[in-house]
Amino acid sequence: KIIFPLFIILVFINDLKAESIVYSPHNLSVSGTSEISSSNESEICIFCHAVHNGEGQTPLWNRYSGAVTYTTYGSPTMETQTQQPGSISKLCLSCHDGTIALGLVVSRENEITFPVGLSKIPIDNRSNLMDDLSDDHPMELDMTTHPAGEFVCTGCHDPQEFTDTENIECTSCHDPHDNAFGDFLVMNPTGGAICLQCHNISDWTNSSHALSTAQWNSSGADPWPNSDFDNVAQNACANCHVPHSAAGPWWLQKKNEEDLCLDCHTGNVAQIDIGSQILKPSAHNVSNYSGEHQPNEDPASMNLHVECSDCHNPHKAEGSASIAPDVSGPLKGVSGISASEQFVEEVNYGYEVCLKCHSNDLGGNYSNRQETLTIHEEFDLSNISHHAVFGQGTGNAPSLIEPWATSRIVKCTDCHGNDSGSGDAHGSIYDPLLEKYIDTGDEHYLSTYNSANYALCFKCHDETFIKSASSFKNHNRHIRVSISCTTCHDPHGTKIYPHLLSFNTNIVTNINYIDDDPNAISGTCTMTCHGKTHTNKNY
Repeated sequence: KIIFPLFIILVFINDLKAESIVYSPHNLSVSGTSEISSSNESEICIFCHAVHNGEGQTPLWNRYSGAVTYTTYGSPTMETQTQQPGSISKLCLSCHDGTIALGLVVSRENEITFPVGLSKIPIDNRSNLMDDLSDDHPMELDMTTHPAGEFVCTGCHDPQEFTDTENIECTSCHDPHDNAFGDFLVMNPTGGAICLQCHNISDWTNSSHALSTAQWNSSGADPWPNSDFDNVAQNACANCHVPHSAAGPWWLQKKNEEDLCLDCHTGNVAQIDIGSQILKPSAHNVSNYSGEHQPNEDPASMNLHVECSDCHNPHKAEGSASIAPDVSGPLKGVSGISASEQFVEEVNYGYEVCLKCHSNDLGGNYSNRQETLTIHEEFDLSNISHHAVFGQGTGNAPSLIEPWATSRIVKCTDCHGNDSGSGDAHGSIYDPLLEKYIDTGDEHYLSTYNSANYALCFKCHDETFIKSASSFKNHNRHIRVSISCTTCHDPHGTKIYPHLLSFNTNIVTNINYIDDDPNAISGTCTMTCHGKTHTNKNY
């Protein structure tokens, strides 16, 4: 006689209970333990299968599959047209579209009774997909001919267990007899494992959403209302997507992508509170737009907008820093515009993300400029002077503070970014989205000198040197009466003048700047500034 320890027997029984259909929501009999169960029917399998007199369809099907025409999923980036659900999926939908009574089976003359209001899956139940499947993962995709790319079948659950086709059916993801993993999934969904059987996304395994162990701090909205997982990595795809009854496009859990992103990125899961940053006076306020971004949009023709996914690819973004001009981890995998004004599907350099929207902006656009140039033109490496964004700078800039040098490339976010100095460009109290304050229009002219009015420039340029005789001798005279740096200098670049000289024509008029040698540190100029005319002044 073999004697099993009691705890082994209990574990064995519990395992059976976890996997058996008897203890799952598919037990619609009177013994069922879910919210939907028959009033008096004791048989369990009869709701789907008939030993005799079934519909004649494998596997001994006992339900009418209806003649519903479904609205199917579609998106602008799909390479394959979705079809009506296949025969196997229709068997599932005979209950899950909510059109046929649960107790209406072929083998019984009379409909099996259910409590009032439960004869069909209630509309507010997540498992009632209704006849609009546009918010559900598409079915009836032939994975043998599906175009190669980031969405290819790398080892799907074998659909031939229930069907002879290679198409995606309900049974590609769900096993109606086994609820061991919840939602009748065919495998453990931890880390997005079931999604990754078909969705082969490059760089996903190194992304923050695949690796982060950050947890929700229980403040604000629950980012994972339909999940039992505790952290970002465990939820993986389910951080953002839900395969059925999605609220937004691409099976997003919410209609507006920013609402979805900000559930985590307000300091409640991710550390940085981006939700507060985008509300600052100068910001990339994604809340001003809804549904504008399309993954296949053309920057040359799209309506200008800013959505989270314009700058961040949630499948590839990670937290690594970079040395300019290389793209940093948070910006990896998004499209952009190159220095040669060509569309780039995935950026290599950080500035390419900014140029996607700002390429044709009039640079230094705090006011009118002596030279009217676009951002692209201002950073052109052939310019006489420019801030070194596209490549290494040249020329003479003796005021630079270590580690800054003319050979060092700078990022857009070295100037344009969060006023906390965190290096991101979500929002700032200083316009136009500047990390530090700079007087951009001589607002403080004739007021007492305050170095804080030049804080952005003094981040890289030595204040003592600028005010000394070693610099332009009249620098000190100008800033002593609080004339702004931007009155004389374009902060991005100039084509014809050295030292970023391009005067603000709202303040400086009648300009006749004479300098035969672009690299000269002396010459003469004639102009009218703040109503005072300077004629052939030497410098």
